[in-house]
Amino acid sequence: MNILILGGNRYFGKSVLKILSKKKYKIFLVNRGLKTNLKNKNIKHIKIDRKKINKDSKYFKNIYFHKVFDNNAYCLDDVKNLLSIIKNNFKHYIFTSSSITYLDLHLKKKVTENEWHKGKYSSDFVRKFKAREISYAKNKRAIEKFLINQKKINYTILRIPAVLGKNDFSSKTKNLIYFDYYKNFSKFNLQDKIQFIYKENLIRIIVKIIYDTNFKKKSINIANDPIKVQTFYKILDKNKRNKNKFLKNSEFPIPKNTTICNSKLKNMFKNLLTPTQKVVKKVLTSNEV
Repeated sequence: MNILILGGNRYFGKSVLKILSKKKYKIFLVNRGLKTNLKNKNIKHIKIDRKKINKDSKYFKNIYFHKVFDNNAYCLDDVKNLLSIIKNNFKHYIFTSSSITYLDLHLKKKVTENEWHKGKYSSDFVRKFKAREISYAKNKRAIEKFLINQKKINYTILRIPAVLGKNDFSSKTKNLIYFDYYKNFSKFNLQDKIQFIYKENLIRIIVKIIYDTNFKKKSINIANDPIKVQTFYKILDKNKRNKNKFLKNSEFPIPKNTTICNSKLKNMFKNLLTPTQKVVKKVLTSNEV
């Protein structure tokens, strides 16, 4: 099996690459020249910015990709350019999106994939979001809409919230645990909820999707069940010695009341999700950050 990976050098993408490299697959890893420390003859490292790959590129000629795992497309042109190059020479396109595509809607109720497809998400951004958040959401939405409208493309869209776990370069994990941020939870209603996915759970789900040959045109919300701020307080209070270790604020803070529904996920991937409270305890007690 030939697998094309874009964005496999950091965090959960790196872990997915490591697992796949142990199999007898031919992996084509595209990035801007960042070297992977994985020494494996099954990995062909293509050092180029994806934006600079053109139709005359020699990299992908006469190669059929059974799986394309796109973990670093941030705008529609990224995807269109790639697909114009590999054309129909692939079977399954897996795209990592974000729960931020729902923005305001996820603050009101639990939302399902059906609401996204029906276009019931907010486009007015009545809540104050940072310009970067709005831009990120719009770009991810545009990519999703494009893929959903492509009748000939077998896609899987993964909408992911904050990812918590070891080697978190975005510092979301540290941000959640950091003492000053912990004090700022007092600004929240104790009944407000936060939501995330444990890194190890996400890796297992992505690998299973890559292994699976039966995925067709699916959009999946990937997240643990929401946890109340009040419950989070109680777990954190029992681990006071650990919470003072973490020193960085996140560039991407976890918004309150992110409540995407993961019922489809539970039906498809039983036993792959660690219960939410156990995730928080594990992150706190095992030096995950």
